[in-house]
Amino acid sequence: MLSQTVKNELKAIVGEGRYFDNQEDLLMYSYDAFMVKAVPEAVLLPVRTEEISQIMELASRDKIPVTPRGAGTNLTGGSVPTRGGIVLGFTKMNQILADQREVPSLLDSFCQAGPKLAPSDLCQRDAHREYPGGKAADGQP
Repeated sequence: MLSQTVKNELKAIVGEGRYFDNQEDLLMYSYDAFMVKAVPEAVLLPVRTEEISQIMELASRDKIPVTPRGAGTNLTGGSVPTRGGIVLGFTKMNQILADQREVPSLLDSFCQAGPKLAPSDLCQRDAHREYPGGKAADGQP
């Protein structure tokens, strides 16, 4: 069980609007498309790498399990918090940080870990590159 002190520290890291510990919200993060279910003690939605570092430092210090989660659409139970603790949801981390079109010296683009597939034009700019998701990544058949 997370102590009130730890809850306050986590809220201070991500803010009240990206910290959840009410039962309804926790249930939404207790399963994916697999058969296993387990309810976390808190859900955090970071938007910056620094927030993740602070969360992981706190979790390590207090030995709190952390389960990373994208959109929760996987079929293996990988995003189910079977040991309780914190679900670290990456849905808010969906920005393209740097792109070859903006910085031509880059060999690749740098994106955050959000669950959305990258637009296929970003991945298929060059003839020698191809994204396996193709047009489906853009929601096209």
